[in-house]
Amino acid sequence: LGLLWQIILFFEVEASGAGDKAGLLLWVQKSCKDYANIDPPNVQNFTRDWNTGLPFVAIINRYRPDLISYDPNQDALAACEAAFSVAETKLNIPRLLDPSDVANNPKPDDKSIVAYISQFFKLFAASAKNEGLLRSIKNAVEVT
Repeated sequence: LGLLWQIILFFEVEASGAGDKAGLLLWVQKSCKDYANIDPPNVQNFTRDWNTGLPFVAIINRYRPDLISYDPNQDALAACEAAFSVAETKLNIPRLLDPSDVANNPKPDDKSIVAYISQFFKLFAASAKNEGLLRSIKNAVEVT
């Protein structure tokens, strides 16, 4: 099982560009900044800090506010279901977690959350990189 986790960690997290778990956590903290009830430093790990479901919703809302609304008072099970459903149907991110595995669970499985969140990082970081390239090209064209 440990070897399997190392393979997942390498291919899903390190190869995604996040670096390692610490890099992925830093991205999560930046993505959740200014969101009520989860504004960092409240996301300090990949276990209990996710059991409200709010970090999942906040990450999607940060990058795709057209897909999901953020309600800081949303029930944990409803928040997880909404985020996982949107991720699966609108973002093509496979549902690696079940809401009942995370919502109100005092210690959700960190490896599962890391693997799942790395999918969001890959999607949204690629989008941000492409937007940055487009801005650079636009600025270069305006200069010439």
